Amino acid sequence: MDDFEPSPSRTGHIDDFLAGLTELTDLAASTPDLGATLQEVATVTARILPGRPTAAVTLRIGPTMSVATAGPFARTIDELRSHDQQAAAREAVKTARPVHIPDLTVDRRWTAYRAHLLAHGIHGAHAQPLILNDITLGSLNVYCAGPAEFDRHMRLAIALTAGHAAMVLGSATASAHQAELCGHIDRMVRHLFDTGLRLDRLRRTYERDETIPEKVRVDTDAVFTDLDSAINEAARAVLELAKAQLPARRTDRPWLTSRPALTP
Repeated sequence: MDDFEPSPSRTGHIDDFLAGLTELTDLAASTPDLGATLQEVATVTARILPGRPTAAVTLRIGPTMSVATAGPFARTIDELRSHDQQAAAREAVKTARPVHIPDLTVDRRWTAYRAHLLAHGIHGAHAQPLILNDITLGSLNVYCAGPAEFDRHMRLAIALTAGHAAMVLGSATASAHQAELCGHIDRMVRHLFDTGLRLDRLRRTYERDETIPEKVRVDTDAVFTDLDSAINEAARAVLELAKAQLPARRTDRPWLTSRPALTP
């Protein structure tokens, strides 16, 4: 019998797992806030994986890492952040490959990381990179009390969940960047509009001043015309940029056909 063929006892959990993946996919459209999305991904992951382990989602945002945790060891994992000991997660992000530590008592990497987890009853860890369009966004990290919990079924479930999580977080990150850019665009449009009004008032005041020599008036009018043209061109460019930010409806779902990477 194939290792991944579900037994009758697993059928109910498989249904719950698939429903959880659908819930993750729906997050891409229902949760606009990046921080809330990150936490929801961690919460759903901890609930749907076999044995309901602790899940932590690490998202790379520029030079920093943002982390959300859920599950029985959530506080312990949160403490890793304050000690800068996210060794397995950082390695998974750096190499774009899973980091599998089935038994922390025999692993010899990252002494401080291992010691902290073992001291709090965590004996197994797995970090799965979150990859979307060949870009590593972060990692999905799972922690278990017993090393025997990381069987092939668990690792396959982690890899599948990571594929969906990458899509969700990629969409949320893009939305957050789009919202930030739209805010910049809005402020720029307002600034250009206000500048145009001030320039128009200055031009009218200048035209009413009869003491200004004709040659100076001609030269100044040319400057006003150039400034007015520059403001209008900038406004048109900003509006075109704003139009380009309108979300397009996506019909492709490449994550459904991607094959998750498993460690041997």
